[in-house]
Amino acid sequence: MPILAIIGGDARQERMAKTFAERGYTVRTFGLANGENRSLGETVRQANAVILPVPATRDGERVPTSSGGGVPFSALLPLLDPAALLLGGMLPESWIRSFAARGGRTADYYREETVALRNALPTVEGALRLAMESLPVTLFGTRLAVVGYGRIGSLLTEKLVALGARVAVLARSPAARAAAELRGAKAFPLSGEAIRAIADCRLIFNTVPARVFRAEDLRALPSGCVLMELASASGGFDPKEAEAAGLRVIPAPALPRFYPETAGRILADAICGILENGTTL
Repeated sequence: MPILAIIGGDARQERMAKTFAERGYTVRTFGLANGENRSLGETVRQANAVILPVPATRDGERVPTSSGGGVPFSALLPLLDPAALLLGGMLPESWIRSFAARGGRTADYYREETVALRNALPTVEGALRLAMESLPVTLFGTRLAVVGYGRIGSLLTEKLVALGARVAVLARSPAARAAAELRGAKAFPLSGEAIRAIADCRLIFNTVPARVFRAEDLRALPSGCVLMELASASGGFDPKEAEAAGLRVIPAPALPRFYPETAGRILADAICGILENGTTL
């Protein structure tokens, strides 16, 4: 069986290491609080695959570790065998190019469709958890809004309706709006007028990774309304503009982190698929 080296991460990578070991892989770790850590050089020596966390970096320079210090990629790169496969979540293009220049292959397991699909549930449960902690009322009977109706938005709508919330969905696609209504929500086109139509909502979940709320849209919302940002990239609103409008902002990135055992298994399954199929960037 291949030797797998896991560099950095958090409880998700600890779960990942256990899953690999249960499947018969030889696993080495570096930078995990509860891992059998070795030196960096010993960890990657003769490894068939070197696995970085998700995100692979937060600052473009270091791989995050449980200790918080991080491993500079510039220190890791010379130790990597070009014959090894380098895997990570949201790998920077500069790192991909640097390893490719040495003849190495890379794969971004976070881009796998199975990860996106299976991560939807822990993301939604994490969003519900944050919502319940943030509101002084139950979700039952409370008017809430979901902006966007993709994987996350559709599943979130389904769970909110099941909990008895009064849900409004803003979506561009007529088909998406029809699907939302079939699930018991009220649906509106994604426009400035529709945003004003949800001005009585106590909490708004945004799942669209693009600016959909202008400053004037935010000012139309009631003071104290909660905006939860579930989208990546630029997000659906400017946090500073939202706070200036008297709104409470909850950044909610990487919510599967709340459920490291589930998230770790999802990532391990995706990596096993890459190793078995030979998928690379």
